[in-house]
Amino acid sequence: ESPRGMAILAAAELDRSLGALLKSFLVPGEARKNLFTVGSAPLSSFSAKIDLARALHLIRDEEHRGLHIIRKIRNE
Repeated sequence: ESPRGMAILAAAELDRSLGALLKSFLVPGEARKNLFTVGSAPLSSFSAKIDLARALHLIRDEEHRGLHIIRKIRNE
């Protein structure tokens, strides 16, 4: 894999894992699904998931900063 490909794959896996973590704290059903997948869902972006996880104290400040750095690297 190229460094670019590795950054994209790593960010995608972290995004998926963060989504699973957030979903585990929400009641299953249509409302939860809509937060992540329907139209312009509020939690469809990696950035939104990172910020919500920090706001809920599911990740520490260091993890919050690190995830945003990885997101920025992926976007470049």
